[in-house]
Amino acid sequence: MKIFLSHATKDKKLVLRINKDLKSHGFDTWLDSDNIPIGGSIVTFIQQGLEDTDVFMLFLSPFSVHSKWVQSEWQAQYFKQVKESKIIILPILISDCEIPKFLTDIKYADFRDDNGYESNLSVLLETLNSMKHEKEEIHRWGEGKPNTSSIYDCTLDFLEDMKDEHISLPLRAHKKINILESLKKINRSGKILRLKKYKQAKIPARSIYDHILSVAYVADFLLPHIDHGIEQQEYVELARCIAFHELNEVVLGDIPTYTPMSQRQRKYSRTYAEARLRSVEPSKREKIANDFIWLFLNERHRISIDTVNKILSNKTSKINLTFRTFDKIDPIIAIWRYLHFYRGKLGVDSVFFTKLMRDFFENPDIKKFLRTNKLDNKILNLVINLQDRSKADQYYSNPDKLFQEKSLFQLPESAVKSAIEVVPLFFNNVSNKH
Repeated sequence: MKIFLSHATKDKKLVLRINKDLKSHGFDTWLDSDNIPIGGSIVTFIQQGLEDTDVFMLFLSPFSVHSKWVQSEWQAQYFKQVKESKIIILPILISDCEIPKFLTDIKYADFRDDNGYESNLSVLLETLNSMKHEKEEIHRWGEGKPNTSSIYDCTLDFLEDMKDEHISLPLRAHKKINILESLKKINRSGKILRLKKYKQAKIPARSIYDHILSVAYVADFLLPHIDHGIEQQEYVELARCIAFHELNEVVLGDIPTYTPMSQRQRKYSRTYAEARLRSVEPSKREKIANDFIWLFLNERHRISIDTVNKILSNKTSKINLTFRTFDKIDPIIAIWRYLHFYRGKLGVDSVFFTKLMRDFFENPDIKKFLRTNKLDNKILNLVINLQDRSKADQYYSNPDKLFQEKSLFQLPESAVKSAIEVVPLFFNNVSNKH
């Protein structure tokens, strides 16, 4: 994003300071003293600078509002913006002056107080980063519409975009924590606890990363068949919620909400800090963890977390309700997926395995959520059937016979079967297209 700094020569000292800080934060700026070479045509170079401009930063002071050079610059850009709606005019008030009438309805950045420079700069950077993020999103998705209807592909794009994001504390003794790699290494604690007890076969537990992409994949298969109220152009926000909602577990680790665990079991499942963390109400500890991680993210990902938090705080939001639905049903779908992927390796029957996993079948939270929010009955019917252990055992021994019962699922057989059998159990080596 290119920023043109229009100012009067007498305001140069503050403009140079702001220009230096903008550059140090990765912004591409145009300033006459930097971009016009000795002997170069001032008019020609200014015109070239204006042609490539995304943000026209106009420094307002008694000197600038009466300067012929500045007037010719900002008037040209103002009318170009009005005509084409492409250039963003951003006034910067640096000293008391009469603000031109056609700028009075545009909120300005206030740099009149020199003692408040750092605070003012922080606000300005946040504004510019937001503009940059919006520009990148439009470039990435088009005018607010994703270039794909796949929730999975979009979610994976969000995750892969975080591959270089780290939590890095100032203390040199601590190593960087790579956020994406941590999501791939943190296992679902409830499954670790149970799978360790299963001696007949060595079965690994899914990671947080596996869960995130599974939620997105399942959404792709089931969304077309349920009443959810989300427009296709909002799919990107659903994918954003799926991709970012588990980041707090990089700090907290996976803490099962329904599974009772002893201190020894917590240690066994690697949730070392769980005893202390569970003394804090879940939403509060997640907010604290998200705020901590937010500190280390680049501005684009900070905006994504802020957007997700805003969506998830709106209890009536269709995106929120749909996301939470798939997030809640994925664990029980995953149990059936284990039965499919390890069919024949769990012994003659799956009774012992499903008994170990009984909390996933007994958890009442899923059905309570669906009934409370009056979501599509087809999803509730799906959950009721998936939480029937006898049906799960039957599926392990004879899957075709179970799916031949047409009344078993109100959703299309192909969609349910795909959510169980086509979606991978582990995602580390899976292609990003399906």
